Amino acid sequence: MLAPHELENLPLFPYAGPTLSLKREKDSKVIVKLLAKRFAAKEAIVKALGTGFQEGIWLTNLEISHNALGKPIVVYHDAALDFITKLGVCGTEISISDEKDFAVAFVIVLKRV
Repeated sequence: MLAPHELENLPLFPYAGPTLSLKREKDSKVIVKLLAKRFAAKEAIVKALGTGFQEGIWLTNLEISHNALGKPIVVYHDAALDFITKLGVCGTEISISDEKDFAVAFVIVLKRV
């Protein structure tokens, strides 16, 4: 479910500003919420692109990262990057949230016209 770049950072996983270490994290609820939000985000991305998980776009070549202020950003890799380049995508805006037992993500894909 995590992209290779997300897996590389497991010991020091960037998470909305502060650093969360999944390897040292004892609270399984924190890990489950993080993974649920990542999945919701990636599913929202493929729905916004109109592809679903096909056309070379898989869970592993979509990365959810954060900027210095904690804003979530989408990083495309490999076939996903090739696909959005051909499609003319010039940006992806994403919002991710969770509340109790739910995780939700909203995505807007910006395209050159």
